[in-house]
Amino acid sequence: MSSVSAANYAGGVVGDIETANAAGLLDGTLGLASFLGFTVDGVNVTGIDSGYTVTTQGNCAGGAFGIAVGGEISNVQLKNLQSVTAYNVSGGFIGISGPGDLTGTGGLTVNLLGLDNVLNLQHLLILK
Repeated sequence: MSSVSAANYAGGVVGDIETANAAGLLDGTLGLASFLGFTVDGVNVTGIDSGYTVTTQGNCAGGAFGIAVGGEISNVQLKNLQSVTAYNVSGGFIGISGPGDLTGTGGLTVNLLGLDNVLNLQHLLILK
């Protein structure tokens, strides 16, 4: 590989990989989200001898992932990475990463029947 470029979210493996969510109903009243994480395992990226570049004119560039939120990454190897460039947020391996859970977001917005309430998961989970 010699280069990867995108308007936003560029990576040598993937530009943007995040959790999938499926909405469900509990007691026919309250909408809750179920989050399905991703798994990336056993990926090797090899650049040309002079090195590969990852570039975005916008947000989030990484040698492997522009943004990776809510999954597991293991056994990913990068060879001959020359540079990673972004207007906003770049990293040698991942531009932005996170756990992908809702506990640090301040709540989940639930909008049913025109009601806009916030379900704060800190009341449902014990955080230690």
